[in-house]
Amino acid sequence: MKKTIQTAPLGLLLGLGLVMQASAAITYVDVDPTNGGNTTLTTGGAITLGGNSGTDNNWRNRTDAGLLSNVLEASTGSASNTENVPILRTTISGLTDGQTYQIYGYWHSSSAWDVRLGLAEGSLTPYGGTSGNPGTAIANPNTYFANGGALGLPTSYATLRESYLGTATATGGGIIYAFVDDIPNGETGAGTNGSSGQGRTFFDGFGYQLVPEPSTVSMGAVALLALATRRRRNAS
Repeated sequence: MKKTIQTAPLGLLLGLGLVMQASAAITYVDVDPTNGGNTTLTTGGAITLGGNSGTDNNWRNRTDAGLLSNVLEASTGSASNTENVPILRTTISGLTDGQTYQIYGYWHSSSAWDVRLGLAEGSLTPYGGTSGNPGTAIANPNTYFANGGALGLPTSYATLRESYLGTATATGGGIIYAFVDDIPNGETGAGTNGSSGQGRTFFDGFGYQLVPEPSTVSMGAVALLALATRRRRNAS
């Protein structure tokens, strides 16, 4: 009898913990700036990709870094950089219409690299650099993401970081848009990389996580409380 009385509260606590963790793991969405890919100009037009000049005002698509060996780079960290690349829009698809998701952005930081991210073209938040928003370091993408698999970083000179962007509801056939931009030299939040005048931008992709329905969490909690109450009565 004594054992029964002690077990009920423990089961309740464990059950409540499972209810509170009802949201699924984060699913990673890699940025694809090539023609027909999920990332375009904000108008939906194709991106003009550039080289390594740091002054051509175009994103560079690097295939030697980042998750899945692909990362978008702006600037090269040089003090002479004047680069100001266009805002890009990534289409996160395959979602459920009407469902709300938490959205995250993934970028890299070495010294003081920077990026601007958001869920609306006109409302982007600076991260890294001198913004005061360093993001959260992700040590092992392979085990962190729901679709981890072979996402591992092929290079080790930069740290993968996560920034929480807020919640959005999928519409138009299960779609959410997310936006990325660099921080041009001299603007608020721009990084400095040692003697360089600007920290480069290394952007990898976005992530989404389903927000559980409040009714589901509430019903689960009520059921667990009822179970605990029944066990206490049976034990008395």
